[in-house]
Amino acid sequence: MTTEDFTEYERRLAIDHERQWRALMSKIYLCCERRKCRRDHACTGPMHIAPCLAGRVKTQQAIGLSGKACARLPRCLAFMPAPGFAEMEKIMDEFRGCLTEKSRLPRLDRCREQTPQSPPDP
Repeated sequence: MTTEDFTEYERRLAIDHERQWRALMSKIYLCCERRKCRRDHACTGPMHIAPCLAGRVKTQQAIGLSGKACARLPRCLAFMPAPGFAEMEKIMDEFRGCLTEKSRLPRLDRCREQTPQSPPDP
């Protein structure tokens, strides 16, 4: 694979990672303290580097990627204690089984369009 292919692959991974976590948080939206997220019933908060994902970052770096594609989570998850995040990962695994690439999430997509975010930085 060329460097350009890795960049495109990593960009796609970052988009999928963000969309999956935001979709899950939009479905359960119970641990977010951000007023706009609660009001919209959708995860629209900023993405932060999550210390709990350090293992995934190292794994991506081991195969030649930058690791930035999976390093960020919504604020309500990024700083969650390890036991709570482990539980959220179990929920996410089940959620991914139900989520397909063509899944429509109109409320999440509409709220994300209205809230400007910086693009994922692979």
